[in-house]
Amino acid sequence: MLPIKIYIEGLNSYAEPVEIDFTRFYRNRIFGIFGDTGAGKSTILDAIILSIYGKTPRLGSNIREAINPRKQEMCLKFQFSIAGDKYLIERNIGKQNKIKLYRVEHDNLVPLAEKEREFREKIRDIIGLSEDEFCKVVILPQNQFAEILKLEPAKRAELIGNLFDLNVFGAPLYDVVVSKLSELKASKEEREKRLKELESITEQSIESKEKELKQVHNNLEKLQKEQKTLSEKLKIFQSFIQLNDRKKALEREITEIIKKTSEIEKLKERLKIDEELSLYKGFYDEWLRVEKSIAEGESQKSSFDETLKELDIKLERKRKEKEDFEAHYNKKQPELIKKLAEIEQLIELNKSLRQQEENQRKINDEITTLKKNKTKIEREIEKTKSEIDKHWIEIELHKKDLKQHELSKEEESLYKTLQSNLHQIKRLEDLQKEIQNIDKKINKEIKEFDEIFEKLKKLLQLKIALKVKTYDEIENRLIEEINRLRTEKEQKEAELKELEIKNLAATLSKKLSPGMPCPVCGSKEHPSPAKTPLDKEINKIEMEISALEEMLKNSENLHNEIRGDLNKLNSKKTKIEEFKTQLEEKTNQTKVLEEELSNKISPEYWKKAEDTFLKLKEKSDKYGAILKRLTELNNIFTEKNSSLNEKNNELAKINAEIDAQTKRLEELTKQIDEQRINLFEKTQGRQPEEIKTETEKELETLKKKREQIEKTLKELEENKNKLSLKLQAINTSLEKDKKRKEELFTALNKKAVEKGVKVDELKQFFIEEKERAKIKKEIDEFENTLKTKKGEYEGIVKQLEELPIKSLPPDEPSKTETFLNEMNKKIAESNQRIGALNEQIEKEKQQLIEKQELTKEMEEINKKFLYTELLKKLTTGKEMVKFLSWYLLKDIVVVTNELLKELIGKRFLVNVLPNLEFTITDLLYNKERPVATLSGGETFILSFALALSLSHYIQSRRKKSIEFFFIDEGFSSLDRDLLDSLCNVLDRLRSQDRLVGLISHLDDLKQIIPEYINVYRDRIGSSKVAIV
Repeated sequence: MLPIKIYIEGLNSYAEPVEIDFTRFYRNRIFGIFGDTGAGKSTILDAIILSIYGKTPRLGSNIREAINPRKQEMCLKFQFSIAGDKYLIERNIGKQNKIKLYRVEHDNLVPLAEKEREFREKIRDIIGLSEDEFCKVVILPQNQFAEILKLEPAKRAELIGNLFDLNVFGAPLYDVVVSKLSELKASKEEREKRLKELESITEQSIESKEKELKQVHNNLEKLQKEQKTLSEKLKIFQSFIQLNDRKKALEREITEIIKKTSEIEKLKERLKIDEELSLYKGFYDEWLRVEKSIAEGESQKSSFDETLKELDIKLERKRKEKEDFEAHYNKKQPELIKKLAEIEQLIELNKSLRQQEENQRKINDEITTLKKNKTKIEREIEKTKSEIDKHWIEIELHKKDLKQHELSKEEESLYKTLQSNLHQIKRLEDLQKEIQNIDKKINKEIKEFDEIFEKLKKLLQLKIALKVKTYDEIENRLIEEINRLRTEKEQKEAELKELEIKNLAATLSKKLSPGMPCPVCGSKEHPSPAKTPLDKEINKIEMEISALEEMLKNSENLHNEIRGDLNKLNSKKTKIEEFKTQLEEKTNQTKVLEEELSNKISPEYWKKAEDTFLKLKEKSDKYGAILKRLTELNNIFTEKNSSLNEKNNELAKINAEIDAQTKRLEELTKQIDEQRINLFEKTQGRQPEEIKTETEKELETLKKKREQIEKTLKELEENKNKLSLKLQAINTSLEKDKKRKEELFTALNKKAVEKGVKVDELKQFFIEEKERAKIKKEIDEFENTLKTKKGEYEGIVKQLEELPIKSLPPDEPSKTETFLNEMNKKIAESNQRIGALNEQIEKEKQQLIEKQELTKEMEEINKKFLYTELLKKLTTGKEMVKFLSWYLLKDIVVVTNELLKELIGKRFLVNVLPNLEFTITDLLYNKERPVATLSGGETFILSFALALSLSHYIQSRRKKSIEFFFIDEGFSSLDRDLLDSLCNVLDRLRSQDRLVGLISHLDDLKQIIPEYINVYRDRIGSSKVAIV
């Protein structure tokens, strides 16, 4: 993972937007973040962690308190790359928290998550670290380098345990083990108890019950045969009785059904009359409906006539009311309009008066302000005079300092030469280091190439007896051998085919089995063929082919087996050639650079060029700073004098303005008093707006009443029109209904005369639909029932004739039932015994399996019990945590000692004892000494090396690489030599292809870092950054 950009706005002191592009630091792989204490250096780290995880260790969980007071929310945007992919996080924290995650593809943003939960899952998959792990790996925090050295061994074990999640092997694991031991003990006792209960269950007891079960089954078969015979006999007797009983019952039922025939005939006659009058039933129903409709219409007509009379009376009254109101309205409206016009004039007069009073107040405020400004300027004039005197003294002192720090001509010439060529000297040193590294890589690749080649030579000699001298021969010789074996095999197979054709008859007779027809002659008799002289030769060639196939298979397998190593050799050879090309290029670049530098600077200055340049730069910078300050002081001095003249002029202007405004105020006051008296006389002390509101309300009320009268009159006229239209429609409908009633009566009366009844008596001949369906159903049921019963009767007579008996024997069927009940009882007893035996056998089999499984489980539980008791002893206290911490610390100390060698040479090494105590091996005096004997600078170097090793070790255990980290403060105790050693370690970190950021307020560190971010506060206290 590498950072690309961070955008910060509204976080702590970053009130205004700030963006940092980390890609410009990729070339040197190291950069600094410098600034005064409190400038906002560490806030850059907080922004990175906060954008990813929504919280930071330094700020705590209440992130809203970190929002800048001048902002409503904070906005963070962090872009980074990991495993070749680029991602962008946008996080807003304020009244509404927002989070978005994108994948960056060719400058296009592909959304991945927009909700907090979804974002956390995605970012954990992408980065592979929790917030706590990320902070441990990426940041070496303020004032915590020496923490691991100062801690007691127990606390140190706890720290290592927390870093690598080892504390779980202490008390938590002990509690789990004790709990598990209790579970195993309970499980063991439970199984022992159950095994004692199952002691009597054996394979012999199951066999005994299975024999008894077989005997009961045999007896049951005999009983079931006898039961079947008796059941068939009983069935015949019962059928005879049932059929005779049913025959008698059917005879009675048929007689009863025939008695209802006369009723059914009457129903049929009634249906016939209904069908004849079906057409007149519709006329009759319509005649009744029309008669009802005429009665309802007459009632509505009478009601509407009455309503129309009432509406005419209301209309007359409303028209009179409108006429009277119009006369009143025409008189009152002009009076009110005139009154409103007069009030508008008074309102304007009142506004004018208020405006003049406002002007009066403003003039008073201006006079007050002018007097305050006058006092302020008088004080500023006195202050400026005092400052001018002080600046004059400071200017004289800086002129003296400037002469002392001025560079001589020789120093200035040397400074400029070094300034323009220092980067080339640094480049020369880098090239020399790169040549050494490339040379090491070439030797390493050659050694690995030789090892793989020797391995392949031995493998070829051992497996296929093939000798090779050079790498290039391996592939060619192996392919030649495979081709040779294939050719030889094909030749042998061709020889074999020729011999088999010659020996075809003998071969064919061998393959034919007795009874199989010969494909040549068709005979099924195949006498044993005599052996031919070619059989031995064929067998010999077949054996040779088999041997060749085996050799060919071995060669091909070997070729596949060494393919990976051959690819490695090709890769190694390519790398060696590439490294040699790089070495030649770097060597040529070094020679060219040395020639260029020799013409400009003598080689004797190359090694001390940087120190000389820094000393001259410091003197030159001091001279520049003094000159800059002197120029600033002269400018300030001139500005102060100019400012003094301006303030005197300004004071004179203010005095003149005060006099003018005082005169204007007196005139305005007189004019306001006159207008106020005039307004009071016309309004009698009331506000004009209040009088206007009352008049407008009176006019509005008059208009609304007029509109209401017109609206009511219109509604009454509309209601009258609607009612007249409805009355007309009712009259038309009544005439139509009366005409239809006469037509229907004529038709119905004709039919009523035929039947000898009146029209309203025709109703007795009509049958309703439900009743008609009921009558038809009753007739159908009668006919179907009679038919069904007769058919059933005939069937029973036939069944009785088919039975083997014509009458019942004495005592039957009770005699046969008694024998059958006794037989069923015996069968039930046998089945019950079989069920019981089956259940017992199945249960004992299950119990036997359970017994066998319990025995196996007991063996396994006993083993687990022993191991768990042993683990309990090991986890008592924190012994396992200490052991695992010591095991990890040993690896970390190895890396630490390598860094110490880079930093301070062969001065001392650090050791870690099994009790987690650190000791120092003093290489100068060859003795052990405590960590407490180290100086402040040595303690920092050791702590720094341990912290770097710890970070490296944590990263090496992660699946996804984090290719950057920050070192936050901690360099104040280092002298110049240790800072130089620190520079060597940082160069080593650069070579590991990791981006390293140093955060500090020390200016000395700027000399060893090629590029850095300068963090400062602007005049309003907002943090800003500048790349230097």
